[in-house]
Amino acid sequence: MQQKIIELNEVLDYQQPTPYIVKSTDYMESGDIPVLTAGKTFILGYTKEKKGIFTGPFPVIIFDDFTTATKLVNFPFKVKSSAMKILLPKANVDIKYIFYFLQTQKFSAETHKRYWISVCAKTKILLPPMAEQKRIVRKIEELFGVIDRDIQRLTDTLEQLSQFRQSVLQQAFSGKLYKTTNWLITTFGKSFISINPKIKIKTKNYLSNGDIPIIDQGEDFISGYWNNKNDAIQISKPVLCFGDHTRRFKYVDFNFVVGADGLKIFQPKDFEPKFGYYAALALKFPNKGYARHSVFLKKCKMYIPSLPEQQKIVDEIEKAFHAADQVQKAVQNALEEAKKLKQSILKKAFAGELVPQDPNDKPVNLPVLKGKTK
Repeated sequence: MQQKIIELNEVLDYQQPTPYIVKSTDYMESGDIPVLTAGKTFILGYTKEKKGIFTGPFPVIIFDDFTTATKLVNFPFKVKSSAMKILLPKANVDIKYIFYFLQTQKFSAETHKRYWISVCAKTKILLPPMAEQKRIVRKIEELFGVIDRDIQRLTDTLEQLSQFRQSVLQQAFSGKLYKTTNWLITTFGKSFISINPKIKIKTKNYLSNGDIPIIDQGEDFISGYWNNKNDAIQISKPVLCFGDHTRRFKYVDFNFVVGADGLKIFQPKDFEPKFGYYAALALKFPNKGYARHSVFLKKCKMYIPSLPEQQKIVDEIEKAFHAADQVQKAVQNALEEAKKLKQSILKKAFAGELVPQDPNDKPVNLPVLKGKTK
């Protein structure tokens, strides 16, 4: 059977996104026209703008020109910035076949440059007949459909674990998890000493490992490491780090460097630090109304029992959380295996091992590009 080794620019045209860039970034939570990025977020929000909408033909691939991330899109959209290409198929190529092929490629996007024209468009691909391309796509999507249903069940389990943890916290601080007496009613602001983080790292040249962790507001909190111990906040007892914009808490019992504005540091006064941490996790923040959530946080009511009872509550919470953590670890491992299985399927697809070949398929007939010969 005839197959051709070609470059991606022989089967894909690209459009610059400039005519489709959204003017206002004041996005809505829902609407008719999504604003897209090729990154993990994908749909940034929705816009009311009626002009400058990409309306097809569909499907197309959006390609982040800096990170090389890709998404397959089959609906009208606008884009956030010029940092992407809109890739469209030429004749005799299935755009989904090309999209799945791109998922097998690992482009090195270490430098800040435009990658489509300089690197990715020159990537070589083995192009089978159109009929075989479609068979491969159908088989990939059939197998991915089964895996995606399993992934959804695993994702639902993670959400249920999150709800379980919140339920444990609510029971703990309503007196249902462990019966307590003589709760002291106070506020967060009166229960914690606020520490002013005077030293902030001004450069982003963080180390991948080192003596002093750098704490910011991100999901993992530790964004890198620093080696100058003189820049560190010295901890005499555990503190709570609070992201004023992200509303995240982290229990910290080690010296660290502050790596971002908006990180608030609170040290518990006369009670068990872990109790204070779990009590903070149980707080419910309003969705709107506070640009800096520490203003709301300091006014929140706190209910504090005796020290022995605080420790009992902490023990019960951590027993329940440990069980949830074990389940979560197993679920996350299963999700990683699902991702690996998808990559295995794609590898077989583009090695010609996923579907049978048919000698009766008509080979692709590509237009000759300038500078190329048949």
